[in-house]
Amino acid sequence: MRHLIILGFGRVPEVGELILDLNEQLIRIQQIPAERLNETLDEPLSSPFEGVKNFEELSSLLLMHEGTHLGQINAMKHIINGKHFN
Repeated sequence: MRHLIILGFGRVPEVGELILDLNEQLIRIQQIPAERLNETLDEPLSSPFEGVKNFEELSSLLLMHEGTHLGQINAMKHIINGKHFN
């Protein structure tokens, strides 16, 4: 299997890998007990997650981050399929 290297960030994952990773991520987030959501993280996070203090904030950031990617993917799909935004 051949993988592309883009801008030095590593290999581009296959769509199936992305789907599997995102599904596993969702399961891990759902497994966090509600009483732990406001627990302070054991170690401070580095950029771009600086300032995130607990699991609830981290989960919210991850959902927003994934939503941004999904929006970009949807826009690319529309462009590829010739459905332009008016």
